[in-house]
Amino acid sequence: MRLRLPQSLRARPPCFLMPAVLATAVVQNVAADHAARAEEDEIFDFQMQQMAAALRSGVTAPDLTTPRAESDDNDGFNFVVEV
Repeated sequence: MRLRLPQSLRARPPCFLMPAVLATAVVQNVAADHAARAEEDEIFDFQMQQMAAALRSGVTAPDLTTPRAESDDNDGFNFVVEV
């Protein structure tokens, strides 16, 4: 069975434009998703660097101590890292 195009001049443009609009929407969606993921990765990398720098400089978290961290065998560590 062969697909028949409408004979009307009024009906032909939507038949050609609709696939073009859909293809453009898909390309735009992929580009926006790629940009958002790249920005998200950059933000999370910066956040992880800041966290590592804070832990390296000796910032403590007294509210996050656990019973194990309060014991005498903690080897001088006084912070807890939760992921």
